[in-house]
Amino acid sequence: MITNFQKKVFHILVVWGVLAFMTPNTTSFSFELKGFGDVTYTNSTEKGNDKDSFSLGMLDLYASQLIDDKIDVFFELVIETDEKTGEPVADLERFQIGYIVNDALKVRAGRFHNILGYWNTAYHHGAQLQTSVDRPAFLNFEDDGGILPAHMVGLWFSGRLKTAPATVLYGVMAGNGSRVRDGVLDPNNASDDDKTKAASFRLTIEPSAVEGLGVSLSGNLSTIKGHTTTQTIHPITQIITQTITQSMEVRQGVFSADVTYFAGNVEFIGEYYIINDEDELSNDYSSSAYFAQGGYLIGEELLPYLRYEKTSVDENDPYFKELLRTKDTETMIGGLRYNISPASSLKAEVRGVDNGTDKFEEYAIQWAVAF
Repeated sequence: MITNFQKKVFHILVVWGVLAFMTPNTTSFSFELKGFGDVTYTNSTEKGNDKDSFSLGMLDLYASQLIDDKIDVFFELVIETDEKTGEPVADLERFQIGYIVNDALKVRAGRFHNILGYWNTAYHHGAQLQTSVDRPAFLNFEDDGGILPAHMVGLWFSGRLKTAPATVLYGVMAGNGSRVRDGVLDPNNASDDDKTKAASFRLTIEPSAVEGLGVSLSGNLSTIKGHTTTQTIHPITQIITQTITQSMEVRQGVFSADVTYFAGNVEFIGEYYIINDEDELSNDYSSSAYFAQGGYLIGEELLPYLRYEKTSVDENDPYFKELLRTKDTETMIGGLRYNISPASSLKAEVRGVDNGTDKFEEYAIQWAVAF
């Protein structure tokens, strides 16, 4: 078995290897390393979790390079702390090779953020990018309890078309579908566990008549299987063996509509999702999730904001049973962001949460930075 020390050494070697790759010399391209980081203090009155703590957010390292007039490369490496073990974990969140045909068409291959909704395409792993402390809970990344496919490995076609009435942006993805492994959504980085491929699309209209307005439709179609791991220990040799069995399969369609408005001192983001699942017996299940967030910039520094989010889950849906996400949740957030500089901010939030069985408050203070 791999020890914690070996894991630490592996993580260090990964980071060292990436940095070494980016070191300039006379025969290779040099990547300019950039990143995000944050430190957050939280306090909660939730029953059984009524404690306060400091936590390190994601150390997000990324770089992009145009290696000729048509081809570019981008990667994003995140180092974060495993909540269960407290150990540092390195994840290659995004890696993509792109070929630019023209403004109307760019082709990419690799691992991307799924083009579902606005938040997942605009605010990646850097807390400094987003106004609030955290993402809407139902839009969390897969390994952080997310219920939607936030990543995809495969191909991505996108482009921008400018016309007099509006600018049109489109995107189409095809790649490995997600799976559920031991209660956690997994984007299938190494290989697909299903012969069918997942497909995503996104269409955005930015009308010329209303500066700052964007209206979008997006969706994701896939087949998702659930897998459960059981361990057995040989009574004599004490060798541990693992058995993986399929425990669920659904045909899933996720559809989203979002509206954004960024003009002057005003910002607004609203997203609505419908999650339709069909099991192997052709039983249909429907769930929904949505949020609306608005803010107003006072001067150049103060940005008060409000967000309301709600998730309504069909408790009979085998997909959500497999994810162990069966509670309807309603959250109201009020916060204040102070922009120390364009590259750093302080944020303070108060959250009222109702998960159906408990109502509680959360408080958070975050210092975020870009470098």
